[in-house]
Amino acid sequence: MENYIPEGLELVTDRRITRLFPIKFQPLGKPTKDDYVGSFEAYMDGQDGIAELEEKGFIRFVEEDDFFHLDTRLKCQFIEPEQQKEKFQVTEEATDKCTWGRKRIERFITRYVNYYTDKRKPDRAFILEQLESVAKENNVVLPTPEEINKSKSKPKKQQLIVGLVDTNTENKVSEYKYYFDGSNIVAYLPGENKAAEREMHERTKWDDLFDMLYPILKAECDEKNLPKEQKQLCRGKIEARLIRELYELYDYDDLTEKETCPEFISRKLYNKSAAYGERKKRFRRKKDQVRWTAWWTITYDDKLFSSEEQFRRKLLNYFRNKSHPDRGNWRVMGVFEHGEDNGRLHFHGFFYIPQGSEVGELVEAERYSTKRHCNEKYIENTEIRKKFGINKYEDIAEAMSSDINAMANYTTKMLHYMEKGEKVFYSRHIPMEFVGNFNTHDMLIYFCITCKRPVKRYVINKALLTRTDMNIRRTEEIEVYDSHNPYQNGLLEAA
Repeated sequence: MENYIPEGLELVTDRRITRLFPIKFQPLGKPTKDDYVGSFEAYMDGQDGIAELEEKGFIRFVEEDDFFHLDTRLKCQFIEPEQQKEKFQVTEEATDKCTWGRKRIERFITRYVNYYTDKRKPDRAFILEQLESVAKENNVVLPTPEEINKSKSKPKKQQLIVGLVDTNTENKVSEYKYYFDGSNIVAYLPGENKAAEREMHERTKWDDLFDMLYPILKAECDEKNLPKEQKQLCRGKIEARLIRELYELYDYDDLTEKETCPEFISRKLYNKSAAYGERKKRFRRKKDQVRWTAWWTITYDDKLFSSEEQFRRKLLNYFRNKSHPDRGNWRVMGVFEHGEDNGRLHFHGFFYIPQGSEVGELVEAERYSTKRHCNEKYIENTEIRKKFGINKYEDIAEAMSSDINAMANYTTKMLHYMEKGEKVFYSRHIPMEFVGNFNTHDMLIYFCITCKRPVKRYVINKALLTRTDMNIRRTEEIEVYDSHNPYQNGLLEAA
């Protein structure tokens, strides 16, 4: 099993984990060949690679007595890992003078520091001037340049904690939610992880204005095939233009509104990014729970449909009907996109088609490819050809037998189409996770990632599970003990 530690995280574990589960470490910064240590022999033979990573601060070992065990994990007694202090502490004197809340002051100062330290940001001087003016009006104490430079030398490190489940604790039965993540079955206890605190905001005319301006500015800034740094710079330009336009063209007033203009734009852009992250998470979860049988590309034919909207509507209605248990029990998840060369509309998607529910026949076809400038052969379905037009059918099992990365390539394509702004279509009954009862000792290891809040997950022993095409369940079912259930507390037997 290979796991990559995301950039910016510190692994806290004991040495038993690295022997049982070899890990490839991805150091901070630009990794080189010498930075990667991951072979099983490196851990068993005690080579110097682990010690070197420990010295660099990429990994920290703790003694077994001091290590966090899972004795009380079912009681939701999670011990949060030690966190470094905030970059800038908000003093009581500052909160007494300012009418804002502590969290808002922290967000405002962080915003100021980001613009102060990143000299590449467009309109940096203009926005800093606005922020300093707002800070002066509201008695917000901004950090000095010396404090900002001092904080830059000590980047905050977040933690990844991994540990073995303690089998010496009581073996209890609880209801877990679990899912397949591509390599392991991962579970969590509902209610064990604290929900993130969320600040609610009423919708105003500025939200409508943002929704109108943002797509226009984003379309002008083409991020395609740009490196990461250029993308960040491009997004900074969008943010700066939105702030400037709201100030100069639409007379945004920081004194009369509940948020300053930079705060408002920052929050809206963060919400956009977080929503896209949740859509990607939902897509990956649903994609991993089903054993898909085919990858299908269906192309719009203007001879069969009067418009693209008619093609979209009829195709999706066809998939909705086919997903009904009495009409085929298909599973479909896919997305529309316009071709880069000719702009023609396509539908790309994963399909699960049970045996006996196939439609039409699969035949070999040939046509001229305007993209590759040659004739190419492909597999086509006769019924889909008749109803919707040209289609290309690919068997996923066959594709993976010739290329082990085929599924990853299909996933990358779908995510690329999502980035263009298209919504993913999901047919009914595609699970995102499953619910089942498990013992405490059914878990092999646990891991916690602390970013904004600690999130704890467990890896289930695969030997206890049975996986079908559309379901994962424990081979031998067990029940949670309920003291009020007469079938379990013995009251029926006593009667």
